[in-house]
Amino acid sequence: MGAKGGVRERVDFESVATERLEAEVQTTAALIAAATCEWLLMIGELDRREAWLSWECRSMAHWLSWKCALSLRTGREHVRVARELERLPLTTAAFAAGQLSYSKVRALTRIVSAPELEADLVAVALAATASQLDSIAAGCDRVRRLNDPQQERRNHDERRWSVALDDDGTGTITMRGPSDLIAEVMAAVDAEVQREPANDGEPLEARRFDAAVAVARRDRAPDPEGPPPTTIVIRAEAVAPSEPDLTRLRAHGLPISRAAYERFRCDAAVAVERLLDDGSIERHRTTEAIPRAIRRAVRNRDLGTCRWPGCNAHASLHIHHIVWRSQAGRHELWNLVSLCHYHHRSVHHRGWTVAGDANGPLMFTDPRGRIADERTDRHRAVKSGALAAVHAERGFNSGTIATALGDRLNREWAVGVVCHNDEIHHRRN
Repeated sequence: MGAKGGVRERVDFESVATERLEAEVQTTAALIAAATCEWLLMIGELDRREAWLSWECRSMAHWLSWKCALSLRTGREHVRVARELERLPLTTAAFAAGQLSYSKVRALTRIVSAPELEADLVAVALAATASQLDSIAAGCDRVRRLNDPQQERRNHDERRWSVALDDDGTGTITMRGPSDLIAEVMAAVDAEVQREPANDGEPLEARRFDAAVAVARRDRAPDPEGPPPTTIVIRAEAVAPSEPDLTRLRAHGLPISRAAYERFRCDAAVAVERLLDDGSIERHRTTEAIPRAIRRAVRNRDLGTCRWPGCNAHASLHIHHIVWRSQAGRHELWNLVSLCHYHHRSVHHRGWTVAGDANGPLMFTDPRGRIADERTDRHRAVKSGALAAVHAERGFNSGTIATALGDRLNREWAVGVVCHNDEIHHRRN
C-alpha cells in the first residue's frame, strides 16, 4: 500500500471474499480497541497533569473538543472512562490486548463498583455483547439509585410543574417528580380516555389532553386488560372460504405475497373475505390468534426480547411458529418463539430458517447454510502495508477481539447478581 503526495492509496477490497473481509473488520476492531486504550491512558495522564489549564480550557473535555475534534458530550465520556481505567487494571489489560471494545469498557466502568469484583465482571464482558453490558449497567445504575438513602429526598426536592405559554394561544405543561406519582397521573388519564367515547379521527394525544382536564376531579383505576389481538382481513378469490387462492391475496387493498400471508398467520388472526356472485361478502376466519395465556408464557420465557442471536430487541415483537401454520404448526410453547419485526421478516421473506425446540437453544440458518453463531471459526484476515506491520508487531489475529453468541439476557438476574455482590462487598468493608 503506497502513498502519493502524502496521501495513502485506497486499498481495493472489492476482490476480497466476504468471509475474509468480515475477519478483516473484526481484526481491525481489535486494533482500534488497543489504540483507543492507549489513547485514553494518555488522556488520563494529561487530565491528571491538568494540561488543559495552560490553554485556558475549562476542562480536559473542552481540550479534546478543541484539539481532537470531539463533541463536548463525547469528550466528557472519554475523560470519565480514562480516569476510571486507573482503578481497573484487568479491564485495562483486556482493553489494551484488543479483547474488549470501548463500548464494553465504558459499560464496565459503570458496573464495577470495587476492584475485588472486577475479575468476574471482565469474564462476563468477554462472553456478553456490548448491548447486554449496557443493559446491565443501566439496571445497576437504577438499583443503586433506588438503594441510595438520599435518592428519595432528591426525587422529592426535584419535583416541578412548569407552564410555558406561546403567542399563538397554546401552552405546554411539564411535570417532573417521583415516578410513582407520575404513574398515578398517567393511570388516571388513561382510565378517563377509556371511559369517554372517542370522536372520529381524533388522535390519542388529543383524547389524553381532554382526559387530563376531566381527571382533575376524579380518581380511577386503569383497565388491566389490553386490547384484543389484531385480525387481518385479506380479500381473496377462492372456490371455498377455507381454501383462499394464494395467488390473488390482497391486504388493505394491495396485493401481498404468499410469504406475507404466512407471516400474518403467525401472530394474528387472519380472516379471508370472498366476494359472492350476488355482490355480498362472505368472511371466513382461517386462523385463530395465539391465545393470550400462551402468548404471555412465550414472552415470559423469552424474557420479553427477540431470540435472534445478538438482537435482544424488546419492541415490536412478533411470535413466530417454528413449524409454520401452513405445515400444521400448533400453538405450543416448543413451537413458538419471540422475534422482532425485522427478524420475523428475515424468516418469511429472506430465506432464513429456525430449527429446534423453543424451550432450549435454537439454530438460525441463512439461505447459504451458515449458522448465525458469532463463535464459529474465522478465516484469517488479509492484511497489507502498514496495518500488516502493526499486526505482526503486536501479535493480533482475527480471533483477538472477543465476540459473543448473543444469547438471551436475563437482565433482572444479571443486575441482581451484580448488585448483590456489591452489597456483600460493602458489608465486609
